[in-house]
This record gives sequence, C-alpha cells and structure tokens, in this order.
Amino acid sequence: MSILRLIRLCYWFKNLLVFLPVIAAKQFNLIFHDPEYSLWLTFLSFSMVSAAGYIFNDLSNFDTDRADPKRRKYKPIANGTINKQSASFWLAVFLLGGLMIAQKNLNNQVVQWEASYFALSMAYSLFLKKIPVLGLALVSLGAAFRVLAGAAALEMAALPILLGLAAIINLAINFTIQAHSHRR
Repeated sequence: MSILRLIRLCYWFKNLLVFLPVIAAKQFNLIFHDPEYSLWLTFLSFSMVSAAGYIFNDLSNFDTDRADPKRRKYKPIANGTINKQSASFWLAVFLLGGLMIAQKNLNNQVVQWEASYFALSMAYSLFLKKIPVLGLALVSLGAAFRVLAGAAALEMAALPILLGLAAIINLAINFTIQAHSHRR
C-alpha cells in the first residue's frame, strides 16, 4: 500500500488527458482500435514519469513533510514506511521505465514531452512552487504536456483550446484533491 501512495496512483487518472485530442477530434476508434496501442502506451509511460515526479517531490520535501503530522501521515517517505534509498530506487525505475516505454514504442516527440514534464516537476519541487501564481501556472502546464504527448503519439495537432481545457480540468482535479486531503 505504501508504494501506491508513493507513486500517487490516485493521481494517475490525470494522465487520461492524453486521450483528449482523439476525443476532441471525434476519432474514438483510435482509443481501442489502434493496432500499436499508442495512446495506452502514452498513458502508461506518462503515468510512470509523473509517478517519478511525485517521488522526487516527496524526497525534496522530506524535512517539511516529516515535521508536519498531517502530511507525515500520508507521505510514505516522511513517515518511514519507505526509506529514502528505496524511494530513490523507485524514482529511477518509474522514470527510466516510462521513458523507455515511450522511446521503444512511441515517437521522439512523446519522449520529449515526458522528459520536459519531469524536468518541470523537478524545478517545481525544488523552487518554483514557492512562487504561488507561478506554481499554479506550472500545474496547468503539466496538463498541457499530457495533451501534447497524446497528440504527438498519434501525430495529431493539439488545438490550443484543448490545452486551455486540459489546464482547467487539471486545476479542478487538483483543487478537489487538495480539498479532500484537508478534510482528513
């Protein structure tokens, strides 16, 4: 159970945004009838890369999370159910695994979006989240990267309106998760 909390399995549904370009284009058949399973592989690989970002965030927030009883309760590294070395191992497994799935089965543009997302996650975790408005904008940008990766997987265009819609959906999801976690 601790590993599921570590990789934020409950957040993986945000990666369903990779399907948004196909849904907007009304090409639903590509979801289940793509012989190369491009969107599903993009969903899986993006989920793994984003899990690595969550682990990185928890490692970088270790001291803060450990000092806060509420956070510590739900953070496996901070509460000691997963040690830092194991967390670092899982970070590497999910990051490299996700990027390797994308590299082997998808095009380079998907790999670039996923790698850029992870770099953005690292920057956010280390210092950008301390700037409130910028932190919120970067969370929205993460949603746009998911849409762009989904479009790239099938070599489709990602309409600008989809990027805005994805950002709004992602913000709503994050606010819902935050509100739920504060009620615990």
